[in-house]
Amino acid sequence: IWETIDTEKLSTLYKEKQILPVETLKDRVSKGDIIQLNSSITLSLENQIESSLFTNGVYKPWQFKDGYTKSLFTKGTIIDIEQNWTAPAKVRAGFKVEDKIVTIPNLFYEIEGEYKDLKEYKQLVNLCSQSEQTFLINNGEKLIRQNSLDKNKKFELMFCFLSDGTFNKEEIKKLDFYNFSLYNDLTEDFILDKINETIKDKSLFVDQLNTNEKIIDFVWNILLLKDEIVQLIDSFDFVNDIPKLTIFLNEKTVLSKEDCYVLGFLNKIGIDIIVFSPAGLSDIQSYISTDVFSLIRL
Repeated sequence: IWETIDTEKLSTLYKEKQILPVETLKDRVSKGDIIQLNSSITLSLENQIESSLFTNGVYKPWQFKDGYTKSLFTKGTIIDIEQNWTAPAKVRAGFKVEDKIVTIPNLFYEIEGEYKDLKEYKQLVNLCSQSEQTFLINNGEKLIRQNSLDKNKKFELMFCFLSDGTFNKEEIKKLDFYNFSLYNDLTEDFILDKINETIKDKSLFVDQLNTNEKIIDFVWNILLLKDEIVQLIDSFDFVNDIPKLTIFLNEKTVLSKEDCYVLGFLNKIGIDIIVFSPAGLSDIQSYISTDVFSLIRL
């Protein structure tokens, strides 16, 4: 497959049965050819304009694609949802940019009960489920995670551990059930870095990730994210429209510990999350600290 790899004909293929002679870097460089790079005048002008224009509140699309997010929990009321749900990140209170780190004021609500006026309740649900960049889960009809893999495979994660309890990103990428490789490297590394960040956060989950078994369960469930969820993360422009997850739980449906793992992780990314539980039985507060989400009873 060499011809498909070296499409620009810039390399030489060596086929040897033994190791090539040991040479210094200086000797190898002396045998190479210099590849000249010439940038156009328009590209130079564009870079100058961008460095002076796209700062202090003015941002171009995908300016921070190689950056990182810091979620900022916004505790509020129903009015805050109505005013901010469709608002881009850059106009929300608390938004800021420091170097390549973008602080995202995101919404995380559980809304129990319902209005006596069902028309008013329907308007609220429609606002949160029919907006752009929203993935809707209606009583489990769409799963957050895949469930087709052999659970015994998750113990392969033990070989990816680092001494501080986090994971080696490159080793995770080698696992045969790793399914984020279809996305670009920036998205892959962003997700894996957020996994490690969540592991280190001791204030997010009620049952802290303080044992190897709990950490492995958490990482396993994140690696099983549905493609639709990963696509939301991949399309997140940080400063503009925030991806959203809306869950509507009919009757006495509850969320599992594994579901709450995913919600906590998506919250760390900066995604907006709303869980409607008319029966008030979602059980989120059994797994996620009430310090990171707003609980409202209608």
